[in-house]
Amino acid sequence: VTGNTVQNVVNSAAANYGIILSNNNAGITGGTVSGNTVSNVSSSGGGAYGISSVASSATLSANMVSSVSSTSSYAYGVYLGVGSAGTTGTPAVVDRNKIATLTGTNAGGYTGYGIYVATGTANANLRISNNFVADLRGTGYSGIANGGIIGILLNGSTAQSGISLYNNSVSLTGSYTPGTTSTGLITAALAVTSGNTGLDIRNNIFSNTLASSSGTSTSYAFYSAAPQAAYTTVNYNDYYVGGTQGVLAYFASGNRTTLSALQNATTGTNQDLNSVSSAAPFTSTTDLHLTAGTQTLAESGGVVIAAAGNDVDNQARGPYPLAAQLNGGGTAPDLGADEGDFTPRPVLDLGITALTSPTATQVCYTAAETVTVTLRNFSSQTINFATNPSTVSGSVSGPNNTTLTPVVLSTGTLAAGATQNVTFLTPANLGTAGTYTFNISVAVTGDGDNTNDALPGTPAGTNTRTPVTLTAGTASASASTVCGTSSTTTLTLTGSAGGNIQWQSSTDNLLFNDIS
Repeated sequence: VTGNTVQNVVNSAAANYGIILSNNNAGITGGTVSGNTVSNVSSSGGGAYGISSVASSATLSANMVSSVSSTSSYAYGVYLGVGSAGTTGTPAVVDRNKIATLTGTNAGGYTGYGIYVATGTANANLRISNNFVADLRGTGYSGIANGGIIGILLNGSTAQSGISLYNNSVSLTGSYTPGTTSTGLITAALAVTSGNTGLDIRNNIFSNTLASSSGTSTSYAFYSAAPQAAYTTVNYNDYYVGGTQGVLAYFASGNRTTLSALQNATTGTNQDLNSVSSAAPFTSTTDLHLTAGTQTLAESGGVVIAAAGNDVDNQARGPYPLAAQLNGGGTAPDLGADEGDFTPRPVLDLGITALTSPTATQVCYTAAETVTVTLRNFSSQTINFATNPSTVSGSVSGPNNTTLTPVVLSTGTLAAGATQNVTFLTPANLGTAGTYTFNISVAVTGDGDNTNDALPGTPAGTNTRTPVTLTAGTASASASTVCGTSSTTTLTLTGSAGGNIQWQSSTDNLLFNDIS
């Protein structure tokens, strides 16, 4: 099935398909769907499918799928069902497809899935590579396999293994309006259910800034219900989230809000050590080509994978280093589906990303608070502090002002994309109630991007801490005396403010024990 235009396919009675490869009857083995344009496929009576395959060892390549929608169920860009796996020596391949604008609008909790994988096959021998997936919408849901808005979903409800994801670009952007379920919603650029094993995930860009317009929602770059052992390799990826609903990843049964936290969760098998977290400069919300002239960690951020093949536009990758690159890159494959001559991030690029201590959740603050910030290497190369000494300095302004003695880093190294904490020797005086602003930055000679040097001021609370006045209040009892074991009195505290209250009792007014 090659070189066709399939459009304006409408079905109100049942599920609807742009192109379908089925293994019914005698079955299909090794079919090819290539170079087709599929658009405006809709259904009000079931799911809507751009391209659907349940044929073994099929190749779906260089297709453009857009504007797929359902008002009653899910919308799929590419759907791989039971039977769609490869065979020994002949892989199933989903390569160089451009998928955009998929919408499931049923209020019961439906969604658009860019690429949905449910082969139900061990040793599936399936490669998904060099695809664009963008602009997905839906009413959303609280699970990843039954209604959450997902760019690529590996759904292993029936165990599947042997799947490779190489050099894909996935971007979820904009906002969506929830349906009847509006709390605990989940969206993810990549989601993996617990039934998957034997996964190889490298050189991808997973970006999610999609936000729910109401209710509560979490936007993940990477959501894995599968354990660490499910991954043969997961590395050299760019994970990025934005907005107040963004959480970088869910992995090993917990949220991982930073790249270092994700790396710590996956490094039992030395995974994700070369992954980064940076906003890719996509051309638009639906065109995931990278913008020339913009610094990006995607440039030369990957590793050579022979099976990945050419990029989304069929441009060759390698051999490296590439000749005639004008912007200083070309030393390794670019991350994502688009290979090109982009501008690498500078060799030196340090920044402050977080105020680690004092924490925003502290109940009490003192006149001698330890100040610790998180330093990140935003560049694409390891920074050696012996040859590039860096100075972290700053002050704290508020009811009590503090000038922090600068910290000079002159030993050790910091890997590309990695972070480390820096603690000042000078404590900050937060002993008086009020709002304190932490003005902290890092300086290194030759820093190529000064916009990220300072601790950011947004979102609110990133660079501020607000101690409150603690007031004990007045305790009273409904009865001042009790007689025997059956008598009771009710204790009441009024006028307290700040902190937590712990009632205690004593028989001698010397030793007190907590009342639980």
